[in-house]
Amino acid sequence: MHLRIARYHQHLSDTLDVDLSALQFMQKSFPEGTPIENMRAALGKFGLSGQAQLAPIKNLSDGQKSRVVFAWLAQRNPNMVCLPIHHHHHYPQLYSL
Repeated sequence: MHLRIARYHQHLSDTLDVDLSALQFMQKSFPEGTPIENMRAALGKFGLSGQAQLAPIKNLSDGQKSRVVFAWLAQRNPNMVCLPIHHHHHYPQLYSL
């Protein structure tokens, strides 16, 4: 058995491919054959729905970019998530993890 640890930090959103949409980023990040509905649901769980999922990441707010990162982390199915203490304002989204 292996322990999967996800580590969130504020600069993770800087690593997103800003020319892709959030949905395209998720599809590119995970194995082919993962249903698009699963990717949309993962993004929606973190409050990114509808047109925001289809817009280029460069057009999203910083908060929306963070939601893409949280959805990406959650899709990796970690056993534990490490967060800097100053991210307490993300608790509603983190509860979804």
